[in-house]
Amino acid sequence: VKDETPAPDELIDYLELVARVDLELESLPDMQRACFRLCVLEGLSSQDVADALGVSDRTVRTHVHRARKTMRKAVLPFLEERQR
Repeated sequence: VKDETPAPDELIDYLELVARVDLELESLPDMQRACFRLCVLEGLSSQDVADALGVSDRTVRTHVHRARKTMRKAVLPFLEERQR
């Protein structure tokens, strides 16, 4: 039976990543944050989010795209550093 408990350094890396993602998510503009959370984290369709927020589907997709780009910029350097 393999022990699934992460090593302490893996746990620290994971917690740092979660903190970085949370911080970056909170720094997004309100609409980007809402669209990202609802579409990406909650799994709602862009049309459902558009209906709920009273905007177009394209607007939601644009906000999600911009939020992903910002999140990627913030998180990728951290992940690349950890892979070395």
